[in-house]
Amino acid sequence: MSALPILRGTTGTFNAQVLYPFTRSVRFRTTVNIFMNGSEQRWPNTPPLYDFDLSMNALTATDKALWLAFFSNAGQIGRYGTVGSITIGATTYSNLTLMSDDLSVTNPTSQLFNQSVSLRQVNGYPWTPPTVGTVFPTFSFGAVAEQPFTQVSTYLTSVNESANGPRFSTPWYQNSLTNFPTGYLRSWKINFGLLSQTDITTLENFFVSVMGMASSFSFTDPLTGTPLSHVRFDQDSLDIKYTDIGMFSTTVSLIQTNLS
Repeated sequence: MSALPILRGTTGTFNAQVLYPFTRSVRFRTTVNIFMNGSEQRWPNTPPLYDFDLSMNALTATDKALWLAFFSNAGQIGRYGTVGSITIGATTYSNLTLMSDDLSVTNPTSQLFNQSVSLRQVNGYPWTPPTVGTVFPTFSFGAVAEQPFTQVSTYLTSVNESANGPRFSTPWYQNSLTNFPTGYLRSWKINFGLLSQTDITTLENFFVSVMGMASSFSFTDPLTGTPLSHVRFDQDSLDIKYTDIGMFSTTVSLIQTNLS
């Protein structure tokens, strides 16, 4: 296993494998079958795996040479190998591969270099599924969402518009049909512009516990304060941006389902 290069040298007050800002993503791969009445069948296909988008600006010539050596070493050779590892905080992520056979370097000024690298974890086994979370967390600032957020209310209607003018439509929700929704279903897009280490850990742990889109939970609508059941993530990847030391941002999409 080859650790990613240490930047800025191996001694001194700062040395790390990443430079801010960068993005770490935890992802699942869920199969979702959605039925006409808004109910679903879902199951996860993989354990949580991790992606990294690393922007590295103002690299020294030594930093650049170390990355080129990693890119071309016999175990890696571009995106061939899966020998990379990266340590962020107290966690080491291994079995990483490069996402491209190209290593592009920009030279904006004398003896300084910029490059961006994407990595993907390809093997997360063994993994023990966690206890599934049942309630979307309330964060340290006392709410489930930051503003601004978007809420969408959705019906389902079949419409047949004839070429000669008549229009025929049928509502599937709120139409007294057995096992169909009695009203609209909701969805939300929530932008978390600034989260603390505690809050981002809480959110990530919850996302992993429900295995991305696989499990539903209860969620309190931040617009109305109404507790709703059968809500799930509408995404299989949680992209966490490390904006600075102890400062994080992310976006989550949630969707209300019917009976599932």
